[in-house]
Amino acid sequence: MRTPHIHFDVMSDDYRVVAQMYFPGEVLNEKDALLSTMRARSRDPALTTCKRVESSDAAVLKYEWDIVLLQA
Repeated sequence: MRTPHIHFDVMSDDYRVVAQMYFPGEVLNEKDALLSTMRARSRDPALTTCKRVESSDAAVLKYEWDIVLLQA
């Protein structure tokens, strides 16, 4: 079973980026096959984990995660 995450597929005429965003504090994060092995693959798991931010509505969970695209 995978930890909760969201897939993003960003495309243009010249490129395609597929990414996954994970949620902080999820119980399954440490057991997820991709997220838990990122350090061993020289990747920083913090870059794939969103940040919780305050919401004006107490019933709404609000998160922030940046996707940065650089032209090669």
